[in-house]
Amino acid sequence: MPGRSDRMFCSVECRVDAREHPEHPCTMCGLFFRRKTSRTVYCSRSCADRAHSIRMIGTGNSHYKDGTSYSKWFKETRPLIFERDKDACAACSAPYKPITFMRNGAPAQKSNLIVHHLDEDPANNRVENLILLCATCHSVHHHSAETPFPWFAEYTRQASESMTSKWKATATTLLTVYSSTTA
Repeated sequence: MPGRSDRMFCSVECRVDAREHPEHPCTMCGLFFRRKTSRTVYCSRSCADRAHSIRMIGTGNSHYKDGTSYSKWFKETRPLIFERDKDACAACSAPYKPITFMRNGAPAQKSNLIVHHLDEDPANNRVENLILLCATCHSVHHHSAETPFPWFAEYTRQASESMTSKWKATATTLLTVYSSTTA
C-alpha cells in the first residue's frame, strides 16, 4: 500500500472535484488552470484584459469604420487643443501638470487636464467642440443642472479662429481625414 506522500489528492472530495473540474489551458497564455465555471476561458484577469485588447483592434472595434475611428481622431486632435488653450484650464487657468503612474510595470504620464466635448458627443472631435478643463471645472460642469460656463462655445470658436494658419491647416486635415467617422 502506497504511503501518504504518494497520494495525488488530500481527500476523496479533492479527487472527485478534480475529476469534475479538470484543468484546461488558458486560451490566451496556454497555462493550465482549473476553471471556476464552465464559461471561464482565461487563467487570470490580465489574460482576459489582453485578449479583450486584441479583439478590439481594427474591425473588432464596434466604432471601426473604414480604417478610421473617432477615438483615433480624438488622439490626434488632443494636442491641438492643448496648444490652443495654452496648456491650461480654459475656465480657471489651472496649468498643465503631468501625473506619473505605473502602467504594465513601466512609468507613464497622464495630464491633470481633460479635453471636454461641449456637445457631450465623443464622436464629434471638431476643434470648436473641444475645450481643455481641469478635473475640478470638468466635475463642476457635469454636476450642475445648468452649465456654469455658458461661454465655452464662443470661446472655442474665437480661440480656434485666432490660431496660426499651420494650426488651422492641421485641424482641417484631421477633419477631412476623419469625416467618415462623423456620418
